[in-house]
Amino acid sequence: MIHSKKFCIPVGLSCNVREQGEAQREDIVIAARNEVSRLKEEAALEIASEKEKAVAAVREEFVSLSILAASKVLGKELSEEDNRALIEETIAKAGDAQ
Repeated sequence: MIHSKKFCIPVGLSCNVREQGEAQREDIVIAARNEVSRLKEEAALEIASEKEKAVAAVREEFVSLSILAASKVLGKELSEEDNRALIEETIAKAGDAQ
């Protein structure tokens, strides 16, 4: 037996305890790394989602302003549905050109 001030550990057991401690430490490190990876993936997905929402909002605002401008240029009110269709077609063509 190995005697210390606090414990009496049988010979051969001290190595096993150390190995168990190292294994637990490694498990904790692996779990932490996995959690970091998971959080990074969640953040990337959330950023992509928010970006899509922002682009959609800007597009909608662009459509509304374009309808207003087209109405003023033409000097008359077109139906909102016709204006929207015209603007959406223009946006689609502009997107294809890029």
